[in-house]
Amino acid sequence: MTKFISVVSGKGGTGKTTVAINLALALNEFGHNVILLDSDLRSADIGLMLGVSPKLNNIHDVIDGKKNIEEVVYHHPSGLNFIPASISVQTVNASPELNSVIESLDGSAEMVIMDAPAGFHKEVFSLLDSSDEVIIVTNPELPAVTDAIRTIALVEQSGKKIAGIVINRYNGDEAEMSVENISAMLGKEILEVIPEDIYIRKSVKLKYPVSYAYPLAPSSVSFKRLAAKVLGKY
Repeated sequence: MTKFISVVSGKGGTGKTTVAINLALALNEFGHNVILLDSDLRSADIGLMLGVSPKLNNIHDVIDGKKNIEEVVYHHPSGLNFIPASISVQTVNASPELNSVIESLDGSAEMVIMDAPAGFHKEVFSLLDSSDEVIIVTNPELPAVTDAIRTIALVEQSGKKIAGIVINRYNGDEAEMSVENISAMLGKEILEVIPEDIYIRKSVKLKYPVSYAYPLAPSSVSFKRLAAKVLGKY
């Protein structure tokens, strides 16, 4: 039985997609069969970040009945299997049909990591219906943490399990909230703190996950630790 894990955030710009990509790859590197699904139909980035041409088939072709789900699974040189979404603005209303496509992935992998839309749109509610667990990504600034509080309430309202919080782009300077304060405000387990890392920007340029392009980078080590915690091995 496949476990479906959504990676969500209360606002854009937290680095949610980067977390989803590198978590999926790290889980794969631990020997688990994982598919990464771009469920952000409003702002699809996974295909672009992993080097898939926007002209190639994607999840929207499955939603439209033009392709089978197996035909839009791409294999990245890093070993990651992923399903991109379209960058066309004409496809943002396709979300009502997404849940049935997600259901078709049941049994195709041990885990499906789903990069959710940022914010509090109806698409997020819909995606939560297909999720077994949710990971919430935030940044160490008060507006992002406040949005994370709203996101926690949203997830709890849906009755889904919150696996924990990922604090992304952490510098540890005095301008940021401390990990302790964030934990106290959110009242949830901090799964991992991902540091701000120049190697992430370099990896995006290469169209490779940072944990593949720069496996010893500080963020790569954190992503591998995050995957170990998701698997209960840390």
